[in-house]
Amino acid sequence: MNPVSWWRTEVGKPEISQMATALQNEHLSQGPIVAELESILAELLDVPYVMMTPSGSAALLMAMLAIDIDQGDEIIVPAYTWIATAHSGHLLGAKVRLADIERKRPIVSIEEIKKQITPKTKAVVPVHLNGRAADMLTLRGLADKYKFKIIEDACQSFLSKLNGQALGTFGDIGCFSLGVTKLITTGQGGFVATRDPIIYEKLRIIKSHGVRTDDKGLETYMFQGFNFKYTDFQAAMAIEQLKRLDFRINRVKEIDKMYSQIFPDLNYLSHVEVNVKNGEIPLWVEIESAHREDLIAFLAKNQIQTNRVHLSLKNAPHLGKQQNCEQAQKFSAQGLILPCGPSQPTDNVNQVIDCLYKFKS
Repeated sequence: MNPVSWWRTEVGKPEISQMATALQNEHLSQGPIVAELESILAELLDVPYVMMTPSGSAALLMAMLAIDIDQGDEIIVPAYTWIATAHSGHLLGAKVRLADIERKRPIVSIEEIKKQITPKTKAVVPVHLNGRAADMLTLRGLADKYKFKIIEDACQSFLSKLNGQALGTFGDIGCFSLGVTKLITTGQGGFVATRDPIIYEKLRIIKSHGVRTDDKGLETYMFQGFNFKYTDFQAAMAIEQLKRLDFRINRVKEIDKMYSQIFPDLNYLSHVEVNVKNGEIPLWVEIESAHREDLIAFLAKNQIQTNRVHLSLKNAPHLGKQQNCEQAQKFSAQGLILPCGPSQPTDNVNQVIDCLYKFKS
């Protein structure tokens, strides 16, 4: 029996070759290869502006800086998400208000968002977890009514779509990740996408410490920023992976389908589904089970690694007192990710399936 890791993504000779070429040509920092990657991503997302960032977390922080989040402002984020979503505004002094997730999906509930809107609400951050789309059309209407910005956390949903439109392109700014456990990876990395030329120009300055440099090389200090640059050799890796994008998308869909076929036979768990027919991409295979800890232990004995889903943000004391967020608490206590990833071998998936049938809850 082979050890099975919860995530597999392959970085092979093509990526290594392109990275080596970039280094040999002294493309060490941000340069023409980054610009090429930004152009490719903008075309894929059908937006005019894309800017690379060091990580998805950095993308979120840059987005908050771009809309002038400051002390006294409030942002609304899902009660269930990776904590970087909340930290992006919290680090700038904003109060974070948590909105619970839907009953059937770990996606922020629009009704719960409505309960958290106040006159101080400056931004709402819907998170498209595991490729699942938040209700962006309704949220857009709320943004127009209450005059807040929408920062989409699309870090887990690159090229997932809602009604044919890419997630991360409905709001004012979309934030994406190229981390290890994403569809396309450069180890670390991310990017922002926007249709707004004013926001794009501000992001461009934020990316270089808030300093604007004119055509003569003269500098002007504009506002807060930091070093949010990305590197050409990372971009070379991403461009090479994008050449096999269709394969990677189809592979994660295939793995999701393999598991989906056996879940009806297993009464001790439920599949947290992704709407593939409507354009969502199942990055991970998520389940819920009241017997999660026993299942984790059983699979571990069979050399199968799994990954618990994140804690509810209700558990983060530094975010201040929050409402109960019952649905987020439940999912964080019962959610589990099974072995998956675009390079996960079929034999490994079958090995997991065999063990799932053998588990006695």
